[in-house]
Amino acid sequence: MDGPERIYNFCLDMNSLNQEVLRVILLDARFWVITKVNVFKGSLNESLAHPREIFRAALVHSAYALVVAHNHPSGDPSPSEADI
Repeated sequence: MDGPERIYNFCLDMNSLNQEVLRVILLDARFWVITKVNVFKGSLNESLAHPREIFRAALVHSAYALVVAHNHPSGDPSPSEADI
């Protein structure tokens, strides 16, 4: 996972989801994917997750690094006030 385009392509399956999902991609020290974890499934336009849930997944899988991603099922990729 060496750039945003690769991360985007890795998360293309999120385009078909009809609810907002917060995903954590866990990486090893070479930035290779260990696993992906959908931490929280929200509503059509909101997904809330506590940082402890994100970091719990990283600790359980002994991740060196992580990427947090979420989709916009409404089709509008503009960041919301909460995103900002």
